[in-house]
Amino acid sequence: MKDWKAELDAYFQRREQHDAQQQPEQDRARTPDETTAVEEFMATVVVPAFEEFGSILKEHRRHIRLRLGDSNMRIVAEYAGREEFDYTLWAGGNGLSAELRAGGRHTPDSFQNAKGNSALADTTQEDIARQLAERYIAFAAPTFS
Repeated sequence: MKDWKAELDAYFQRREQHDAQQQPEQDRARTPDETTAVEEFMATVVVPAFEEFGSILKEHRRHIRLRLGDSNMRIVAEYAGREEFDYTLWAGGNGLSAELRAGGRHTPDSFQNAKGNSALADTTQEDIARQLAERYIAFAAPTFS
């Protein structure tokens, strides 16, 4: 019986060596520890805003799933066994865009921060949390009379 862990490790070593040989010179100059502006923005602004928003929903008995991608963050909220909110925020280039999902439909959503634009440099945790709350109230919660 072969050692599958050793085989897997050897595979990744060969692959990483091959990938390193294929990269252009300018890509090699970047070390794995460096982060891009988008990654930094995701880690310091988006993730904390989604986590704070999610913790408030949890206080109100919602089940929350957060999923972080390279340049996006998604939150899904369920209540009483039913999905009530599904929102994804994308950071690309210098701006943000978003999408709501409901009933199997994907609806593009615009993002605007307090300065009236979608620029990463102008967007704060508060801007993102506010957008999440506004969209949740508008799309997930029933209308109260």
